[in-house]
Amino acid sequence: MKPVLGLIVALPSEARFLMGLGPWERVGGRIFRRSRLRDGTDLLCVRSGIGSKNALSAARWLVNEGVAALAVLGVSGGLDPVLKSGDLIVGRKVLEESAKGSNCVWEGNSKLVESAYVALVAGGVPSHMGTVTTVQRAVLSTERKKSIYRQTHA
Repeated sequence: MKPVLGLIVALPSEARFLMGLGPWERVGGRIFRRSRLRDGTDLLCVRSGIGSKNALSAARWLVNEGVAALAVLGVSGGLDPVLKSGDLIVGRKVLEESAKGSNCVWEGNSKLVESAYVALVAGGVPSHMGTVTTVQRAVLSTERKKSIYRQTHA
């Protein structure tokens, strides 16, 4: 039996994009979907809502469900001007933006992050390694995006 992978996505639109159309279960306040990858690996995806607190809560739930590994995926607007549509960011760390500034809420295992990045590039996936920023509300203005980039280089 292959291990179950846990996947966290924040928004319903991201979930539809990544998982396709299909039924989602609702149990105990959690919205989740089980599926199987082409290689037979089971995937348990949970919609968390925006922000690191919601993602952490979803991660804890997935761990309690017995997943062997966790990933957080989302579709977002890149802040770095060198990024192109469709580029993938492998996060070295995650910053959370607040009224008080940026705070590091997660830092990855450098060997695992590097391995993931190398595998993606070798597979032809346009990828970058770097800092990712999470926010509580969507950043819709160009000037605000530029400001966050200048402060964080995320």
